[in-house]
Amino acid sequence: MVRNLEFSKTCQSNLFNYVLPPQVKGVVFDIGNTLIPFDENKVIKTILPHTEENKFNNIFETIFRSGPHYSFLAGFIQPNEYFKEIRDEIGLKLPEKQFFKIYKQVFGEPNGKLIRFLKKSKNAGLRIGILSNLDIVLYLDLLKKYEWLKKVDYPAVSWRMKAIKPDHRFFDEIEIFLELEPNEIFYIDDCRANIEAAQIREWLAAQYIP
Repeated sequence: MVRNLEFSKTCQSNLFNYVLPPQVKGVVFDIGNTLIPFDENKVIKTILPHTEENKFNNIFETIFRSGPHYSFLAGFIQPNEYFKEIRDEIGLKLPEKQFFKIYKQVFGEPNGKLIRFLKKSKNAGLRIGILSNLDIVLYLDLLKKYEWLKKVDYPAVSWRMKAIKPDHRFFDEIEIFLELEPNEIFYIDDCRANIEAAQIREWLAAQYIP
């Protein structure tokens, strides 16, 4: 069985021509930089003029790589608590509502080919899962925007899981709630660490290369 697949923009067609092994009964997708591209730098550029901190990298680290951000991502703190931490650290001069309006612009337009693959898989009777690091603000915003996300059979997302990928609990949840054996799952993610974790579980995993 093929266990290490890679798909880049130039060879995405291979994915859509790829015939899944007959035992596969479910397809699981990452969201960020897989189903939907994201650009953290775009958010920082917009916020930079509204802070007392004038160093791009410091603002980037505070908003997207800090302890408060990972706590927010894993659902341990609420949006207002995360905002207060960010505001105090970088001297943010925006109100909370405006900050999150900019923050949600991190995502671009969905990857049309992968979305079509998701819909095709769903229509073929396969169970569909999401396995993604998403905070509550971004997840609910995407859920409001995209009908295809509402039709996912089970979303294992970090704010609900109280964990960050590749924690084993994500894989446990998918197997339990989709009611599938490991070798019945096909998984697509852009992060090598997550692919390797899935392969250890005996999932059929494909790394998507944006």
